[in-house]
Amino acid sequence: MTKRLDKVRGKEFFAKLLKLPVYSSEGELLGVIKRIVLKRSDWKAKELHIETSSGQLIKLRPKDVSIVDGRLIAKVSTSKIVRKPRHTGRKSNISSQYIEKLEKIVKELNALDSAGIETDIGFVRGEIDRTTYFKLKKQIARRRSTLISEMIEILNRLARERSSSLEPVDEGRLIYYVERLKAEVGDEYSFEEFIDKFLKS
Repeated sequence: MTKRLDKVRGKEFFAKLLKLPVYSSEGELLGVIKRIVLKRSDWKAKELHIETSSGQLIKLRPKDVSIVDGRLIAKVSTSKIVRKPRHTGRKSNISSQYIEKLEKIVKELNALDSAGIETDIGFVRGEIDRTTYFKLKKQIARRRSTLISEMIEILNRLARERSSSLEPVDEGRLIYYVERLKAEVGDEYSFEEFIDKFLKS
């Protein structure tokens, strides 16, 4: 499902987009939404300000940003963005390492989703026999369970070490990963509780 931001209106809707990560059309993280300029006449977005990990602000037109399968995708190439070196402290580096681990886990979860679909299709088409099918599905489920456990452990560590600071772009990525975890485990992990423990500390 795809929805362009210039087709949406409402203060409440756009308020929920603040601090969310924005990705390029190539799939690379651009930054997080820092500010949204709204038109008072119809409460549609006029301009979006994206903050990169280096602190650079990118101004985008709403028609160039879409919600695609739950992710914000911008029609901009990362090669056009000037990257500056980041100067962060030790605590921030530790938190960023956790964020990188979460990113790898989410990528593998997405790969498992694709593998599960391909396995189902192969079974329906008769390309995979019943025994092999259930064996593959069990392997996928086992690996998914392991990844989810690792994800929860990392988030719990971040909550315990909440004195560690995060770059704005990492905070946006973290919110996305917690939402991804919610999609996997439902109400077993509290997004609101995590926010209270970490992001609002």
